[in-house]
Parts: sequence; structure tokens; C-alpha cells
Amino acid sequence: MKPSEAVESGWCQGAFARTQDGIQTLPGNESARSFCALGATFFAPDDQRREYRHILISMFAGARSGVAAWNDDPNRTKQEVVDKLRQVERILEEGSWVCVLPPSPHQSAEEDIP
Repeated sequence: MKPSEAVESGWCQGAFARTQDGIQTLPGNESARSFCALGATFFAPDDQRREYRHILISMFAGARSGVAAWNDDPNRTKQEVVDKLRQVERILEEGSWVCVLPPSPHQSAEEDIP
């Protein structure tokens, strides 16, 4: 199951995951039935999970709020969350994501970053 499919099967706000009765739980718990945008990243393939989270979080860089606040916005829809996760999945499939890190404190901005 992909993260977008996890949210399609059940979406929640205010928790990484919830049981059928709406009780907060962890995404990996077998009783989890709905997931927020971040909680759904549990379903990314093991070898892509970290990169998936980095892409998702970077989409909100510079925003007044992060992924969790975006997911939990009262006006947010399940479809918007599914669409955002599908966007991340397309980026990973295309291999079009490049992580650019700022210079370390020991490196000036003028130096080339290897």
C-alpha cells in the first residue's frame, strides 16, 4: 500500500493514526484505520521512507505552518491530502527530487559543496 492509498482508505486529523473508534494510535498498529499525511508515510517503501518524508516536509518549507498543521486545517479535505501524497510519489518515481543542503557552519557559502 502506498501512503496515498492509506489516506484514501481512511484519513484523520489531530493524530498520526486513529483506530476505527477514533482513538489515537501509531500508524504501524494493526488497529490503525485512518492516517494523517505524516502518519501515512509509514507506508512508503522502507528504502524510500526517509526520502518520502523529506520531500513532503520540504513542500512546506517557508510556509507559516508545517505538514501537520496543513493536514489538520479544518478546511482541509481528504482529497487534497491524497493529491499531495500522490505528488510526492510521482516525484520519487520520476527521480526528479534533489536535496540541496545549506553550507555547514564550518563552510562558507562561497565554497563549492561537493
